[in-house]
Amino acid sequence: MFIPRQTVYITRYALTKGIIEAAATNQLGKLYLCKNVCVESNGIHNLFEDDECFFDKEDAIKDAKNRVEQAVEKLEHELSRLKQLTFED
Repeated sequence: MFIPRQTVYITRYALTKGIIEAAATNQLGKLYLCKNVCVESNGIHNLFEDDECFFDKEDAIKDAKNRVEQAVEKLEHELSRLKQLTFED
């Protein structure tokens, strides 16, 4: 049975591995009615949520940039907290 494939762009690992381009099929092998896709990589099947997987590369790039901005904000907040620490006897 032929199962249609479509290129997807995965941003789950954007901060460590970059945007991953992969061929994917819908879980049920049907047309892409939802974005819950199964990507086969070295015989391993992975499921990705709607906010981690995109059919349009530009949308994936926007999401990756957003993830970077969020990570930077978290690091800046943590750095500010660490700078305020004092160690006294």
